[in-house]
Amino acid sequence: MTIELFKQDFKLYASAHQSHLDYRVEVPAGVQQLKVLFDYQPLLETKLEALERAFLKEGLPAELAQDQDGFRNLLTITIQDNQGFRGAHHYFNTQQEIILAPDQASLGFRPDPIDAGLWTFTISCHGLFSDFVTGSLRVLADFSFDQAKSQPQPLTSVVPLARPAKNRPLSDPQARFYKTELHSHTLHSDAQQSTEYLLQQAQEQGIDWLAITDHNTTTAHDEAAAHQNYDTQVHLIPGMEYTSFHGHMLIHGPYNDIVRNWTELNPYNIDQITEELQAQGLNVTVAHPFVEGNPYCTGCRWDYLLHDLKYVDTLEVWNRQNPNNYAYNQAGFAKWLDFLAMGYEINASTGRDWHTPAASEDQLAYTYVLAPQEADLDQILQALKLGRTYISLGPLIATCILDGKYQLGDRVPLKQDSYNLLVIINELQAADKVLIYGRQNLLKEIHCHQAGSFEIKETLQLEQESLLRIEVRDQAGKLKLFTNPIYIG
Repeated sequence: MTIELFKQDFKLYASAHQSHLDYRVEVPAGVQQLKVLFDYQPLLETKLEALERAFLKEGLPAELAQDQDGFRNLLTITIQDNQGFRGAHHYFNTQQEIILAPDQASLGFRPDPIDAGLWTFTISCHGLFSDFVTGSLRVLADFSFDQAKSQPQPLTSVVPLARPAKNRPLSDPQARFYKTELHSHTLHSDAQQSTEYLLQQAQEQGIDWLAITDHNTTTAHDEAAAHQNYDTQVHLIPGMEYTSFHGHMLIHGPYNDIVRNWTELNPYNIDQITEELQAQGLNVTVAHPFVEGNPYCTGCRWDYLLHDLKYVDTLEVWNRQNPNNYAYNQAGFAKWLDFLAMGYEINASTGRDWHTPAASEDQLAYTYVLAPQEADLDQILQALKLGRTYISLGPLIATCILDGKYQLGDRVPLKQDSYNLLVIINELQAADKVLIYGRQNLLKEIHCHQAGSFEIKETLQLEQESLLRIEVRDQAGKLKLFTNPIYIG
């Protein structure tokens, strides 16, 4: 089976003389042979005005051009695979066919395996003397199988490799929860709101910490800093949404570390990239993994195959306002529970993906971060990385503590005796129910009989469990609040 991976018709003007045009093309796995077809015209330029221009460009007298003269346009192709230089053929030929395969290659190129990844095909304009040159570049791939049927589903092919437990220092006993929005946009990318308006709206909503995560840029943070965050009390978390062809990642961390060239991301280096981001101490979140993808929202769905999740901190399991209204959020929440059951210590978060002002009837979810009193950015980032958070559409956790000192994101030593859980939740509605879960099992279901604050004191046997987490659901069973786990053992 042959598939056209790339085609570009071009028209290059004389000003492109001695320039390079790079085309980066994703070469999938399973390719047996690449065929590159390259053509351009004209080869020979004899027009006197063009010849005079060529001499003048070199600082030479135009009178050197003679009617009988002619210069040849010279365009060549250079190819690099994801390992480096693959070859080039420097010669005058306006109709070129280049074959690349493990056991054969055209002159000037190496016969090596066709590795999957981003390849670079460079048109080099050694000499462009005509007013313009037209041509085309095509890249064709021969496969040994039906490539269209071999694509993995998002986040379903994670290989259950070693899952080392995270180091979890004990949380501050005096810590409090901060109302946080982790996913927002401004006019610096594709939102319909200015940076100033976003900050003002965040302050009106009582948000303590706001991450501006524009697509592939951080310049909104520069604007906010230049205007003293527009006189709001909202603290900023530096962020950027790496917006690639195959999925989006939210990156939170120190401002000078989060900027990266997003075009480096491809299906064959995603594990390497996430490992590098983790090595920098950045927080890595897979954004809206199950949202509609191509062609409805190009690149929005997570189509990368992650071989392990140890370099990903968080799944954004709720996205947008009114999160219960979207099936892709239900799929994201279910996938997070699957990963917890597999033994991955991965966090869940919500992000409004805030592009436009909220409507008055919208239900807005926030991430609430447990961090020390008067927390600074580093403490907020550490709390996010450790999952010291809960997500809520309204109810507010005042206390969630196990055995008097272990809070969300902590690790409790395993013991044979029972554990004592204290939970205080405010702003509950009558008929809400609080659900206490282990890794997979429902341990306790408690019904609220009146609105307001609710205190839960439970003695639990957890020797068969690896974590404990809490949900709040309304009378109809819709999710209103969920916590990240307290880990056991």
